[in-house]
Amino acid sequence: MFLSIINIVSTGSLKIFNAIIFLFLLTSSILLILRSKEFNIINFISNKTLKPFVLISLFLFLNLISYSRGISLSYLSFNWIINWILLWSALFLFIFQLFSYELSLSYFHSIYIKLYNSLYLYIIINLIFFLLGFNQANNIYGDHFHPSKILEYFGVEWSRTLYPLAPGINSFGVILGLSFLSSFIIMLNQQKYLYKLSYFIIFIISFFMLLTVDSRGPIIISFILIVLHSFKWMYKYFKYILIIVPILPALLVFITYNLDTEIFDYFRRSNLLLGGREVLWFEFYTYFKNFSFMHFFGYGIFGQAASGISSNYTYLFTWEVMNPELITLHNTVLQTITDIGFIGISILLWLLYLMIDYFTSIINKNLLLDNVAIKVALFSLIYLVLIGATEVSINVYNFYTFYIFVFTCFYFLFLKKVFQ
Repeated sequence: MFLSIINIVSTGSLKIFNAIIFLFLLTSSILLILRSKEFNIINFISNKTLKPFVLISLFLFLNLISYSRGISLSYLSFNWIINWILLWSALFLFIFQLFSYELSLSYFHSIYIKLYNSLYLYIIINLIFFLLGFNQANNIYGDHFHPSKILEYFGVEWSRTLYPLAPGINSFGVILGLSFLSSFIIMLNQQKYLYKLSYFIIFIISFFMLLTVDSRGPIIISFILIVLHSFKWMYKYFKYILIIVPILPALLVFITYNLDTEIFDYFRRSNLLLGGREVLWFEFYTYFKNFSFMHFFGYGIFGQAASGISSNYTYLFTWEVMNPELITLHNTVLQTITDIGFIGISILLWLLYLMIDYFTSIINKNLLLDNVAIKVALFSLIYLVLIGATEVSINVYNFYTFYIFVFTCFYFLFLKKVFQ
């Protein structure tokens, strides 16, 4: 929760204060680990945990390298890079601290659920600030806000809302969808009426805010997963999503590209398909079809700008948007390839498969009586994979979903350690 609150003050004049707190947190974590006689990284590495531990470490290392490479880009400040490195270093050290003690399984479950509580706190603070009249400090959209098509359907006139502390409209929609889904699962598994009511309120708030940001993808996907939550026999098929989702943009671009040229040009001009995302993906495939050694490792953070891919689709953003070349590819797989290469995406998909398969097996075998945390972890991963078809979800650009993914990786590692 503390990390989530700290990240809120990363805008405007508080950046220096933000960096100081990160440095303090990082130093404190290092000192606590050095003072802990029980800490031993070997404690949670065994035959069963070695493979996922190596994959997690490699994935995080590639992202760290991606950050450092971003310093060479003129539009990324050195302070921005340092802030992020401090944040993730502190987060990783905090997670390692958890493994320095023999924690009970139930206690670690509660820590994982508290992680989502920090997400809910962040959302509530956004709503409060919005109701108090605060505006987004780094508004890249200007006054270019389309009406909410969902509310418009019900006869309500409302422009898409950029909340004061949101990373962006679409990114915040992804966060709200995760909040909407996870709060529902946690609510169903609460015994105490007060807790159940609290998570129900979060559930309603998340849904209301989803309507105001007009995030149709997160609403549809979270609703589908809420329904599937009741059909336990379908869980075993979740891992096959990892085969379908990565090929969706390629399939759409291939079909569109092989249509009559006039039709394709019409799509490019009118942005009829997926709000113009197919144009972004087309530029990606056009660039990557000419193989280069760099494709193995990617181009670092904002790889779409470093590679020059985004320069071919900035014309889509006709309003006065700051640094349009930094706008992502709106697809997790493609963005990951661009940033950390084919090696990075291979590691990510492998890691996702191991976690989804493992969480599913624990639930289906009823290895735990209280498995709400595992259900939240499983459905969060499925949600992030599905929403990643049209947004960036398991990428560093959306801090709040990425840090939950990272913590879920270590939660997975902890379970592997317990069930040797």
